[in-house]
Amino acid sequence: MYQHVGWGEERIPTWHAPSLRWPLGFTTAQPNSQPCGIALNLRARLLQQQVRHMASTTSPAPTVVRTSRGLSIVGTRITLYSIMDYLKAGWPAELIRDRLNLSDEQIADVLDYIEDHREEMEAEYARVLRQAEENRHYWQERNQQRFAQILTKGPPPGKEAIWTRLQAKKKQLSIP
Repeated sequence: MYQHVGWGEERIPTWHAPSLRWPLGFTTAQPNSQPCGIALNLRARLLQQQVRHMASTTSPAPTVVRTSRGLSIVGTRITLYSIMDYLKAGWPAELIRDRLNLSDEQIADVLDYIEDHREEMEAEYARVLRQAEENRHYWQERNQQRFAQILTKGPPPGKEAIWTRLQAKKKQLSIP
């Protein structure tokens, strides 16, 4: 609607609205100069009205979207699987909202989404839990192997004395 037509003396852009006719005296007569304050106020009010009109005609943005992490709440890194964890643990919606710093609208939309897509959500949640268990098992096994390897290594070169003192302290405290 508004078109940038040039820069004023103070490097502030001047704007021209071709479809609007301004009464005489509301702008300066020189090209590329700043309009007077009244014109700026009128233009700002018209622009605010247009923005309000555009905002009222657009449909609301969805609260739940699918990302690379799975179903998530827009504008956050919170997945619906986290919400499902809290719901399965018996948390009320108000506590979940407060814990995750969500708005009333966000938590209501998420709970509606979960209820509307109950079967799909349950299946996907079960798949996520199974994958998390596999990951936990993998890392636990890998870490156990690594810890066993570290224990068999012995002290680093030049640190034998402190290693001996550490082993004696562990034995005194009954630490394996």
